[in-house]
Amino acid sequence: MKKILSFMDQWGGRISFMLLIIVFFKTCTTNNRIEKTENRVNIHLQHIDSTVVRIKEENITREEMVKIIEETPFWKSLELEELSDKNRIPINQLKNQAENK
Repeated sequence: MKKILSFMDQWGGRISFMLLIIVFFKTCTTNNRIEKTENRVNIHLQHIDSTVVRIKEENITREEMVKIIEETPFWKSLELEELSDKNRIPINQLKNQAENK
């Protein structure tokens, strides 16, 4: 036990100093990793935001579609039967509801 205590008295300060330096450098590299990760996340967020904006520009809302359908002068002459049969949508029923309003 005396050997261990004498070793700690003689080398303890030096060992703790080296451990402190190792912890300090480990902390510095952690900050670097965090900054690199933040940069990558920001790049991905910008890409996602631009994609969302592009999607919103290319799509129209339900209200806009209803307005287009209502304002189209020849919408009754369109071949809605084929669409309703193909997609199994009761367009005739919807058309009749629109006319009854």
